[in-house]
Amino acid sequence: MTTVGTQTCTDGSASSFPAEEPYAQFGQAIVTAAKERYGEALRAIALTGSHAWGFATDRSDVDLIALLDGAAVPADRIGRYDVIVSQGRHAEILIVDQDYTAKLSATLNATRRLDGSFDQLELVEKMRTAIVLYGQQSWHACTSQFDYARLARLHYAYHMASAASFFDDCVGAFDAHPLTAISAARLCLYHQMEALLCQRGDTNGRRKWIFRRLEGHDVRSELAEGFLRYQFRMEAVTEDEMRAWAGGMLRFSQALGREVLAEGSCWPPVQHGPDEGQPFITPDAVFLSHLGKVILVKTADRSFQLDLPSMALLALCHEPRSEAALLAQVSALHPDTDIVSRLFHLRAIGLLREAETVKAHREP
Repeated sequence: MTTVGTQTCTDGSASSFPAEEPYAQFGQAIVTAAKERYGEALRAIALTGSHAWGFATDRSDVDLIALLDGAAVPADRIGRYDVIVSQGRHAEILIVDQDYTAKLSATLNATRRLDGSFDQLELVEKMRTAIVLYGQQSWHACTSQFDYARLARLHYAYHMASAASFFDDCVGAFDAHPLTAISAARLCLYHQMEALLCQRGDTNGRRKWIFRRLEGHDVRSELAEGFLRYQFRMEAVTEDEMRAWAGGMLRFSQALGREVLAEGSCWPPVQHGPDEGQPFITPDAVFLSHLGKVILVKTADRSFQLDLPSMALLALCHEPRSEAALLAQVSALHPDTDIVSRLFHLRAIGLLREAETVKAHREP
């Protein structure tokens, strides 16, 4: 008898499929129906999508992938969808075989950019997080050829590049078209959050599940609340209010960017230090990113490549921070670095200013 319950994703991470009745009975019924449909050609069948992620509702479709023996089925069936009905529920099944997944893995493992590959990547993500209902060994042999870690890095790079592009759109429209700026800022924040989730092993990419995904990956409450506020609310009516709202979104983008960089081990989480003296703060329109060995800062009209100590100074100054606090915290991270000269340089090029010379920052 096939066991249906909590399984392990193909990359070794835990799945969220519940083993309780009647869900387990439904899974068993799917296996029975698949065996009746495909007979000896069936090598494995797996539950994917919202049911595998634990996000399903009563209205959710049932998505399955069936791994068949390619020699036993017509070639024109591979890569197409089939439908079965079990216990009164409609289930859609994608038919694949080992040759199909081998070609897919070869294509994606050689991909340098994600542009144009999203349907394929969505399939790989479904396979990575699938709950195998039958044929665990055959399924693992078929899916282990994907370089999931590399694909996750490509996901991250895509989302960071997209966030940077939408940041440019936001600052470009800020003065003349504040509503357009808000729309662009929302997309910037969305891609930054996806980059953060990528670093935590979630390349799901489904915006409609974003609430559940943030909860599942223990995103800090102030970041989750700020993100949801700026994504789904609008507390502005006049053009001046819209510009202020867009400015707040850009300021929040720095907080989110700092979290992404900290997650990537550019530096430990910010710790509070001595805070006497004149505070410094970044302008609202500053975008922080780290792609490979490139540490990039974008403003409304310029781009800079910085070293880690300089980036740490900027990340700390999302909030007003005194020179004493900056020297104490960044020197602890980079003890052999001249932090004072970097602080002077950042002030000289306009990336840091005295706090009272900048509009009050807007926390979520």
